[in-house]
Amino acid sequence: MGKGGKPDRLRMPRELNPRSRELKQELTVKTPRSVRGSVLAYIIVAQALGYVIITVWGLLGIWRLQIRPTPE
Repeated sequence: MGKGGKPDRLRMPRELNPRSRELKQELTVKTPRSVRGSVLAYIIVAQALGYVIITVWGLLGIWRLQIRPTPE
């Protein structure tokens, strides 16, 4: 028991305490600039290819269903 009959609080070590005012270290991964550029190019190409595939399948589906405006 602590002071005043209250139970002792468990204390977290400073390095594990998220509220600690000590310097926090950030995780950084250093990669060559050429790798960053090629990864960005891959992402853009993959996204564009995904749009093309979705568009083709969507148009094939609309054509297959024969959706047409109703004549007036």
